[in-house]
Amino acid sequence: MAVSPDGSRAYVTDGISSVWVVDTQSRAVVATIPAGTSPQGVVISPDGKNVYVTTVTCGTPPCASSVEVIDTATNAVTSTIPIGNAPSVILLGIAISSDSTRVYVASGNGNGVWAIDTSTNSIVASVHTTNSNSADLSISPDGSRVYTIGPIIGPFLDTYFVDVIDTQTNAQTGSILLGNQDVAVRMAISPDGGHAYVTTEGGHLWIVDTTQNALMSTITVSAGNWLNALAFTPDGTRLYMTCGNNNAVYVMSTSTNEVLAAIPSNDPGGLAISGTN
Repeated sequence: MAVSPDGSRAYVTDGISSVWVVDTQSRAVVATIPAGTSPQGVVISPDGKNVYVTTVTCGTPPCASSVEVIDTATNAVTSTIPIGNAPSVILLGIAISSDSTRVYVASGNGNGVWAIDTSTNSIVASVHTTNSNSADLSISPDGSRVYTIGPIIGPFLDTYFVDVIDTQTNAQTGSILLGNQDVAVRMAISPDGGHAYVTTEGGHLWIVDTTQNALMSTITVSAGNWLNALAFTPDGTRLYMTCGNNNAVYVMSTSTNEVLAAIPSNDPGGLAISGTN
């Protein structure tokens, strides 16, 4: 899910065929927008004018993994950007730059990240990454780097990495080892850009120092329970993580890495925080 900059709307993908638009004041669904097949990742532009959704669109075969662009004023799809043929390309991660000029998407079953020019809704770069089967990606607050998590497939164990992409050169500049003792799920970059946080299937949180490009620590949040989405408060002091296994949203202090609370929630998955504390 994604929340508009003014906090008035939440956009939720249902994984089937639609994006649901929720009025956050009345907590009512105010629109349901058809969005291909299996819409998953969703981001909203910082100016609040457009929503970008990863999905699969099928017209003339083969079906294409695409990014659909939704006009928030009309709640209608205004553009469909094909990325690659499905199922050989399945998009899982999506992020947008703070100046709204670029959207980045990653393949969940290949070594690819694509950069989209939002002024033309066209692909302007394709980046080959070391890791494959990307689980998620994020962009640094200053827009200079894109981070994507995924494994290098091994004969017995898959080893997970965070690959670092320079957005000026559209080339991978580094790869940060996370390990092979857990499976990465989602990631987010802290508001100050200094750290990347990665949730895992085993209930852990990997914390990466992005200034050193190194794994800094591993925090046990809920051992054995799959952590999913994560999001920061705007000031970066709190990190929220969903855990459907425990029907909880965990709250962690980013200064102490201490889990402060577990908020009851019915099988939570996606997560977004409005732009006000």
